[in-house]
Amino acid sequence: MQVTVLLSLRSRLLQELQEEHPSIAAMKAINRSYIWWPNLRRVELMAQSCDVCQAVQKASVAALLCPWSWPTRVWQRVDIDFAEKDGKHFLVMIDSHSKWIQVAHMISALTSYKDMVYSIWSFGGGCL
Repeated sequence: MQVTVLLSLRSRLLQELQEEHPSIAAMKAINRSYIWWPNLRRVELMAQSCDVCQAVQKASVAALLCPWSWPTRVWQRVDIDFAEKDGKHFLVMIDSHSKWIQVAHMISALTSYKDMVYSIWSFGGGCL
């Protein structure tokens, strides 16, 4: 749901939205999500004219990607996550070397994930 702001309050609302000095894209996204503006160009102009926004934008540096090293043997590195399907919860373990997937059904919310990992390993999934 979007709100249309009265013309007399738009400048004040723009100033409040801009107080945290988000990027232009972030300001536009916030505006598109909650507020209807006849022209988003005004949002861009406000951010471009703000000295703090410009300093923050120039200071941001893209983070370098640091890929994981490839495991040299099975079960050297295991990725673990939880999944849900039709109200049922599952623990998913994936061996990063072989891409072998083990899925365990979490019978209740009280089931310990440690118990589930141990049960997968004891079943033979974690043999080195």
